[in-house]
Amino acid sequence: MNMNTPPPPALHTIDPRWQEILAPFREGDYPDALAAVRDYVNTVTPEVRNRFLNFHYSNIYNNYAVSAYHVLTDENPLQLNQAGWDEFLQALEQFICANEQEKKQQPAAAWWQDSRFATSLLDHVLDLLLRYRPGQWVMEAESWIRRFMAIWGERLALDVLLKAMHNERINVLRPDYVANTRNLAQIYLRLTETLPPDLYRHPRSLVMDILSDLAYFTGSTQAEDEALEWVEQALAINPDDRFARQRRKDIQERKGVMEQIRRFNHDANTAIAGLISTLTHLEHLSLSDPAPTLVEKIRLGLKRIHGVHRLVQKQEAGFVNVVVRQEVERLLPDYEEQIRFVVSGGEDGATLETDQDYLQIVLENLLRNAREAFDRRQIPVSERLIHITLDLPGHRILLRDNAGGIDPNLKDRIFEPYVSSKAVKQNTGLGLASVREAMTLLEGRIELTDPQPANGAEFALYFS
Repeated sequence: MNMNTPPPPALHTIDPRWQEILAPFREGDYPDALAAVRDYVNTVTPEVRNRFLNFHYSNIYNNYAVSAYHVLTDENPLQLNQAGWDEFLQALEQFICANEQEKKQQPAAAWWQDSRFATSLLDHVLDLLLRYRPGQWVMEAESWIRRFMAIWGERLALDVLLKAMHNERINVLRPDYVANTRNLAQIYLRLTETLPPDLYRHPRSLVMDILSDLAYFTGSTQAEDEALEWVEQALAINPDDRFARQRRKDIQERKGVMEQIRRFNHDANTAIAGLISTLTHLEHLSLSDPAPTLVEKIRLGLKRIHGVHRLVQKQEAGFVNVVVRQEVERLLPDYEEQIRFVVSGGEDGATLETDQDYLQIVLENLLRNAREAFDRRQIPVSERLIHITLDLPGHRILLRDNAGGIDPNLKDRIFEPYVSSKAVKQNTGLGLASVREAMTLLEGRIELTDPQPANGAEFALYFS
């Protein structure tokens, strides 16, 4: 406010009739107030009009627009009166024009900087658009907000927009309240995209949190992916966003459970199909494999189902002495046509006190991940190599491949759900996250070795 600028003369000192016009407005009798201000605008004499300043027009048309708004919303809140809508917009346009002109002529003048009228009128126009323009209000709303921003600055307009978004979000009786809230949020993000990041980091992350909420509570898998994308964006601009951190954790845990169930069903169905096939072979006199081999396949298939079921339920590990090299060699035949293996250590039948089911899950997921990396990068089968080092005296197993390696930017998050060497994804599996879960149950841990191989990845499994 510029305290050196003298205030303009009050409107009633120029035209005493204005006091009569204001009476019903001040009493909240908006139908009479609207009729009075409409009549006043149409009948004011040229002599009086010539004495009006932008300040006076701003007051007149604020009165006009506010009266028109209340009549529109009170007469029939469910149906738009087109004539009343047009009248409101015309009054609003005149109000904005008066302030635009004054800002150009007197950029330091105090009165147009008073935000009270502007705040109320922007709130009213957004409310009317949401009430009466379903499906076609977004561009109009953004246009009006930009006009208010141009005169009164970003803060006023964006604060009103945030308020409208919060009000719409809880307006659950309006059929389109979710879509409306989402559209208001998108407008906010567009309008703040090029504004100073330090000023709008927190509100932008808040809006992204709201968009995450809107998606999350629809309950679908695709919606969860969208919700996770929004909280990731919120954390990218505001790492201090506690809500986003907790929401990301909640979504990942929920998706993790669903993905584990899906994988259990997939693995169980695959194993069961294999068991049925093996039993069919046993029913025939002419067997393609020796009977002990087929029996072993059945046993491994059943243990795989049992192990995944235990992991999904996070059952405690049952520690026994396991011949580790034997466990590794049981897995390799499923991969040897696609990958060459070099296994060192454990030749003497050395054992490790661990849970056989969980150890199998850990090893199988790491081998499966490596195979997918080889396939994704289209590495020729002849060049594929995995080294498995069984350092059993050190309670450690190392697995190293030449499948191209892990993006250094993702090394700190590679064991989180839905993070892969391709990027943060919502539809990537839970291979490494499942390995970490199993190693935790084994009271051990998995780490990336440092340094990593130049052309691949190396994982270290540490057992207690």
